[in-house]
Amino acid sequence: RRTKELRSKGQEVSFEDILKDMKRRDERDSGRDAAPMIAASDAVTIDTSEMSAEEAYQKAMEIAKT
Repeated sequence: RRTKELRSKGQEVSFEDILKDMKRRDERDSGRDAAPMIAASDAVTIDTSEMSAEEAYQKAMEIAKT
């Protein structure tokens, strides 16, 4: 999604570079001393890798209703 978004803005980016940047950011954010980014113990993870935005939204709404 991020790759497509940046390309639509005219930026030349590769999926691999975007993935590396996101992994680096997530590692930095989860390892910081102050307010590390960690999922709540009751968090539900949705892998949206193969979903459209609409499918991801519908899945989230389905989970929220339970």
